[in-house]
Amino acid sequence: MKAILTIGNITLIYFRDFNPKYGYYFVGENAEYHGSNYTRESYSLILSISIYGVLQYLIKNTTEEGVKKGDFIEFLQNLAQNFDLINDFILIFDNARIHRSRDTILFLQRLNIN
Repeated sequence: MKAILTIGNITLIYFRDFNPKYGYYFVGENAEYHGSNYTRESYSLILSISIYGVLQYLIKNTTEEGVKKGDFIEFLQNLAQNFDLINDFILIFDNARIHRSRDTILFLQRLNIN
C-alpha cells in the first residue's frame, strides 16, 4: 500500500510495501528477515479544513515525541487569530487526549466555545 499526501510543497509517503515483515513465504519454511535500510520516521498532521479547502495545517515530526497538548493549543491559537472560530466554524475533535485535556478545554472556554 502506498499512500501519498501532498499539502502545499510538502509530500508525505507511507511505504508499507517496503516493510519486509509483510508478505508471505513458502509453506513449512521460516520467513527470512534481512532488516531494512530505511529509517523509521513518523509524522502527525493537525488539519483544519472547510468547504473551500485547507485553512491551516501543522505537520510535526513525531519520531521522538508525539503531538503534545501544547502543540494542539498553539494550533488552535493560530487558527483563532486568523479566523472567527465562534461564528464561522464548527470544531470537531476525535477523542484524543490532547483534544479533551484541561488546558484545551480552558482555552476553548476563554474563546466562549463550548
